[in-house]
Amino acid sequence: MPLQYPLYSISFAVAVVLVVAAATQAWQLREEPGGRPLVVTLLGMGFWACCEFVVTVVPGTPLSVAFMKLWFAGITVVIASLFVFVLAYTGYDQYVTRRTIGGLAIWPLIFNAIVWIRPDLVWETFVANPATGSGWETTYGIAFGLHIGYSYLLVAVSTFLLVWFVFTSQFLYQKQAAALLAGIVAPWLTDIAFITRTISYNLTAVGFAITGVSLTWGIQRTKFMDVAPIARNAVVETLNSAVFVTDRENRLVDANQRGLELLDLSDADIGRPLAELIKSVPSVAEQFHAVATATDHQRMRMELNGHHYQIELTPLYDDREYLVGRVFLVHDITDQHHQQAQLKQQNKQLDQFASVVSHDLRNPLNVASGYVGLARKTGDPAHFDRIQESHQRMEQLIDELLTLARLDAAAVDTTTVDLASCVTTAWQHVETGDAELTVDAEIHIEANRQHVLQLLENLIRNAVEHSRPRDGDAVSRDDENSQREFSNHSTGTQNSEGSDEAVEHCSTENGGDTDDGGLEITISVREAETDGPVQLVVSDTGPGIPPADRESVLEEGYTTGDGTGLGLAIVTRIADVHGWGVSVEAADTGGAAFVFDDVDQSTPAES
Repeated sequence: MPLQYPLYSISFAVAVVLVVAAATQAWQLREEPGGRPLVVTLLGMGFWACCEFVVTVVPGTPLSVAFMKLWFAGITVVIASLFVFVLAYTGYDQYVTRRTIGGLAIWPLIFNAIVWIRPDLVWETFVANPATGSGWETTYGIAFGLHIGYSYLLVAVSTFLLVWFVFTSQFLYQKQAAALLAGIVAPWLTDIAFITRTISYNLTAVGFAITGVSLTWGIQRTKFMDVAPIARNAVVETLNSAVFVTDRENRLVDANQRGLELLDLSDADIGRPLAELIKSVPSVAEQFHAVATATDHQRMRMELNGHHYQIELTPLYDDREYLVGRVFLVHDITDQHHQQAQLKQQNKQLDQFASVVSHDLRNPLNVASGYVGLARKTGDPAHFDRIQESHQRMEQLIDELLTLARLDAAAVDTTTVDLASCVTTAWQHVETGDAELTVDAEIHIEANRQHVLQLLENLIRNAVEHSRPRDGDAVSRDDENSQREFSNHSTGTQNSEGSDEAVEHCSTENGGDTDDGGLEITISVREAETDGPVQLVVSDTGPGIPPADRESVLEEGYTTGDGTGLGLAIVTRIADVHGWGVSVEAADTGGAAFVFDDVDQSTPAES
């Protein structure tokens, strides 16, 4: 018999295909929480749509009447199983018991028996009418009215539970829940429109098509029933952090906006394996693979794009202790990391400070004490000069220790600094004797002027002092015995053995033959590009620094003579607080060259 309503019949056929496809996918998840009622719901929908299809193919025939009775079996199964599924999905699965299912089955069994035994209670009139889609014109009886009341009560409760869930899910599961809501509501809206004669034809097939598409999308793209609202309670209070929710197979179920931005993802990535999404970020992938199968709480750290993050993994279990997924909370702890690093550095500096105070201050103190004893014995006032020298050394050591401490404690306020002018000022602050200065640094840099002055003064003073001839550290014969009494307590830090020409940062093989005359100090810049970072170089024509000592010379406490061992440490710390690198090289002139990297240029303000 030719089809009277081809589009109408085709719509039912499409509905059957979509719902069966969704049921096939759901079957793979039948052991998951809510999986079985979902499969039953989809099968019931498919059976109902199939009956509708047959009725439209053979309208007005006894076969169509039989299928009109049969479709109520599908309808009643759909309504009851759908209610059970919604209970499981929205977190009320504790009410999914045999008693509940038994109670829900009472009316469907009674009603389907009435359909076959007393159809007059379902349809009061049943008259052939070729103008209708089924070929029959009917009016409904009391049993059908009870069926409608039962059906729409359960649908209303199911809809309420889903709507409530959508508006309390903090946007983590709204896409899934909204898809389910549309799939559930659509068939019933079209059914109501037909029953109330708002439309001439029953368009429930369209509703079934929407249901099939929405459920299929939900299963394939998000595996929504694995996580339901269980995860929401775990993450709702921490949405300021990046949130990732995966199912048991580590497919991405959902992520908040911070999470999407962190890994440069989009909504289209929902449903894909998380390992696939992060494989292009090795640091993240390594951390993920280490905990991909974790079944207990895990905490780890990672670095990404210059930021430091703490990752907390929380497995999700249902009431039956069944693993249904995992929540990854990613907190940006960059500030905390920097604070910890700063605290660690400060503790290290405190230890160094205590070491210097306890060791290096004792050295000049012992010297002074020794000469006090000599002065008492001999009455020679010349010993007081030595005592004064020791006190001056202690004062210098304390001043330099305070300088280091203040450099660590204070924030660096930078401004535009005229480097050439700063060099000139620093040169004037230091007794340079006959030394000569060459400046090739006509640029402006972004720095703290006072710190730059101090850095240059220390380097200039260091070069001048250690190019002069020295008288050695020997004492007179009259002092020899007394010096021996306290010499064991007066050694400097990292002293070179047997060197009468020792200096703070370098040693010369002909120290007695050099003086300030002929010393040249050059301050220049390298690799200068327009507005780009430069290298600042401070070099001299002095004796230079042996290659083996070029790293250690910058360390706190390093000295090969009677220096404090802090002058170059202050230089290094000033460079550190500005973000500059510092290294020691051999100058082209044979002396030492201190090279500072990544010195930012600055443009002076227009006057």
